[in-house]
Amino acid sequence: MRTPYLLCLLLVVVSGPTVSAGPQQQPPRPDPTALAPDGEWPMQDGCPARTRATPTRGPAGDLEVGWKWVADQPVTGDPCVVGERVYVAGAADANGMARVAVLRLSDGGLLGSTFVPAREGPVRIAAHRDMVVVTEGGYGVRVLRPTGDGTKLATLAEFGGRFDPVVIGGDVLTVGDGFLELRRVGSDQVRWIRRLGGKALGPPTVRNRTVYVVTTRPVTGYEGTQSSIERFSLDHEDPPPIVLGWDADAPVASGVSKVVAAPDELIVVHPHGFRLKEGAVGTGARVDPGVTDRVAYLDLLAPPLVWGGDTIVRYRPLDGKEVLLRSDPREHPEARKSGGWSWYPLADEARHRELLAEGPPGTVAGGVVWLPGGAFEVASRRLLEVAGEARISRRLPVREAVLEVAGREVRVWRRSKASRAEDMGPRLPRDAEAKAVAIPGGAVVLADGSARAGDLTYSPAEGVLTGVGKEKLRHDDLGLVLDREGRVVHGPDPRFVARRVRTAAAVRSKGEWVALAKKAVATRSAPVLAAMIDEAVARGARPDEVATLRKEVLKLEKPQGAPPKVDAGKVAEVERGAEGLVAKERAALRAAANGLPADTPVPYRAPLLRAVLAEAPGDAETTAWLRARLPAGFDPGSEVAPEEWLDLVEATVQAPVTVLEKKPEGKTLTMDERTFGALRTVWRPDLVALRSDRLLLVTPVARPSRIARCLSLGELVCSALDGLFQVTGEETRLIDPLVVQLFESKDEYVARSPSGRSGGEAGRAWLTWTLGHYDGEAGISRLYVPPGDDPFDGVMETLAHELTHHWLDQRMPRPRECRGKGAKSTSPCYFLEEGFATMVEEFVYDVAARTFDTKNPRADSLDTVANATQLLDWTRVAEMSSAEFRRLDHKFVHEVPTRWTLGSHRKLSDTNLFYAQGAAICHYLWSAEDGRHRALLREWVRDMHCDRLTPGETQRRLQMSAAALGAKVVAWAKTTTSAAR
Repeated sequence: MRTPYLLCLLLVVVSGPTVSAGPQQQPPRPDPTALAPDGEWPMQDGCPARTRATPTRGPAGDLEVGWKWVADQPVTGDPCVVGERVYVAGAADANGMARVAVLRLSDGGLLGSTFVPAREGPVRIAAHRDMVVVTEGGYGVRVLRPTGDGTKLATLAEFGGRFDPVVIGGDVLTVGDGFLELRRVGSDQVRWIRRLGGKALGPPTVRNRTVYVVTTRPVTGYEGTQSSIERFSLDHEDPPPIVLGWDADAPVASGVSKVVAAPDELIVVHPHGFRLKEGAVGTGARVDPGVTDRVAYLDLLAPPLVWGGDTIVRYRPLDGKEVLLRSDPREHPEARKSGGWSWYPLADEARHRELLAEGPPGTVAGGVVWLPGGAFEVASRRLLEVAGEARISRRLPVREAVLEVAGREVRVWRRSKASRAEDMGPRLPRDAEAKAVAIPGGAVVLADGSARAGDLTYSPAEGVLTGVGKEKLRHDDLGLVLDREGRVVHGPDPRFVARRVRTAAAVRSKGEWVALAKKAVATRSAPVLAAMIDEAVARGARPDEVATLRKEVLKLEKPQGAPPKVDAGKVAEVERGAEGLVAKERAALRAAANGLPADTPVPYRAPLLRAVLAEAPGDAETTAWLRARLPAGFDPGSEVAPEEWLDLVEATVQAPVTVLEKKPEGKTLTMDERTFGALRTVWRPDLVALRSDRLLLVTPVARPSRIARCLSLGELVCSALDGLFQVTGEETRLIDPLVVQLFESKDEYVARSPSGRSGGEAGRAWLTWTLGHYDGEAGISRLYVPPGDDPFDGVMETLAHELTHHWLDQRMPRPRECRGKGAKSTSPCYFLEEGFATMVEEFVYDVAARTFDTKNPRADSLDTVANATQLLDWTRVAEMSSAEFRRLDHKFVHEVPTRWTLGSHRKLSDTNLFYAQGAAICHYLWSAEDGRHRALLREWVRDMHCDRLTPGETQRRLQMSAAALGAKVVAWAKTTTSAAR
């Protein structure tokens, strides 16, 4: 039996919200100000809400340095990336001037640079299309754009302003001395000006059309000053300011104040400090916009990061301890009503000092938090990386690369050539005998995500693609090549292809966007014309191709005579043209997916089809292709999203299945059909049964993706166990499959389990704490499907655990005289049952590649044993029977701050410790000392299932006491987990 103690604890203590959406429900429209755009980093902190978060996941696999560029002075702040341009600002030189450089993302080539004054502070930048907005260290704001061939930067506009600029669409928001100003980027056109009630202490922040600025002002009749968050609406009446508190008598740190806007809370970084009490100063505050009369003061080490509802902060409480915290106010609405702040510790100095290291702010990329000293997943709290020493650098995932800044160096990391060599898709030939390949009207996306288009020619002998200007593109640098019809000519990595087909289509449509921009001149609308120029530039239009159109914008904004009258008809015509071009670019993904050859393997095709369904859930051609490949006899129903079908189609490639027919009772029924028929009679008639090589999965669950994941992982676990016990396919052909029941709810799971029906209140209570169990008497594994995707990952862990029990009981080879026997409830060494199952659960599985790794230095059991201050007596663990195990205390009384799963308040019971210690023994016997104890472990497990064990087995088999074995296991676990990276 496996009680998922880790999952249960995380759900209670540090879980995020779960969302269950029906197939007809549309996802909410995302707030464009909340995350940095996919593949780009257009401003300081990434986005107007300053969350330092982006959906960009960055490259997968091993990385290598693609290029590096060394600045004259240390780089200040974040580089900004838009399209193919990387904008970098340096510190001031001896003359008080700072260099702003423009680099090419593909190779780091210097496109242009200029010097701007930086007398009163560091230069800060933001980018929009081909323009860069520079705040000159408190001196003013300047807008620059490359001209001519792109190697020179010309000044387009200058105006007053301080701190970091915010770019929202084609507008730039700046704060000055006593005012807030919104204007068009690159022009003198002012949208609006708001007067501030105090002196601004930092840059503006925007989320959901609301602007936030931290200000301070003297209070009449009182000593000192008072800080507030002033709020402004981009559309409606301005809401009242939020009073933060009294400023400290003297600054406690240099820097500026800023607001980080999470979905349901505002976190203020206030390095000047709040006066809290005698000798105590807070450097931050948390405010609920709905309860503005209460402020929670914080002592922040760095600005927070926000992903979804989670706010991650590096925090120094007033007692001096440093911790990493997370908060999600949506989990605790009652606390919100009272102005409280519910937070949970993730890491502290004792276990995860690296994550608290001083340094630049972190980044959240695709749900992974990158801090100077390491990285972890937000959802699972799994620590992914620990740096040997904190990197004094900034890491920003952009396109297919990771941009890193350290001192004066800017580096770009990309997938290594060795990693890309493993990709499975079509490649242009590398053959001296092959003829040249002409690709008229083609498009190419390089491995770094940059794109080109034109009449292409590929030379197989040289491995070079030409036809885009004077460039010669090397074979190893090509990520995707499309022909005129949008078919994939070259695309080894299907995930890359799925992400970048739109990029290729967009660069191909550049000429049409330039033509549409020329047509937009007739609208006599400066915003419409500027927007069309922006779209053309985003698709690769050069400065000289749009220079004349830029002049037309200036004429419309500053007419010589009366303002021009906008032609509404022409505006509508241009807007329809833009919609048509966007639709054409979106159709490119379907064209690429549906244009693949019929024999294209499903693992390659699946990422493209998944991307198509994300854009067009009901795409007819994709749906028809999937329906034709569902297992014969499987009816997904009209309410199930086709993306669910795709998961099942993928799984059946990994583990082929047969759908059993619903036959009436008769003499011709197979054993599988009899089992299926009996369950339909005693359980429910709408069941579905899928038979794979070693599993019979019976379920009413209408989520094919859940069925698919269970089948695919279940078969892989059985393969792993076959390998561990050296079982060949010939030996298992005549063995009955392992029957797995997958229930659609916890209530049904409890009601259909024997302990839930006859075990009374205690039996039902026990079952509610489990996600599944193996019923040895019935010979069936039972699991249920919790709502949401994150909790279902726990079902996968439980499936691996329970299938191990199931496999050992029914499929493990054993001597003829032992068949039909099993361990008694009083037999010793029960740790071999639960510990071995936990060990197998903790293997590292790659379901897509159908591989597993028995070595997992981050296994929970090893992590627990290495870090627990109190463990069960090892002799007791080694000798314990199943009857004694069931009498263990289930109360969570042991606090174990583990290394590889964040959450310093993780409490375990005696039962949990038994699982961990038993699994650690099994890990040790299987992996330690170069695996010299593996045969012993296999034989020990077999003998337990043959009821051949007596007290004192550890001493007899290992020639050491259980206590001595425990000491070896603890030492090995400490070494193994500490060496993990």
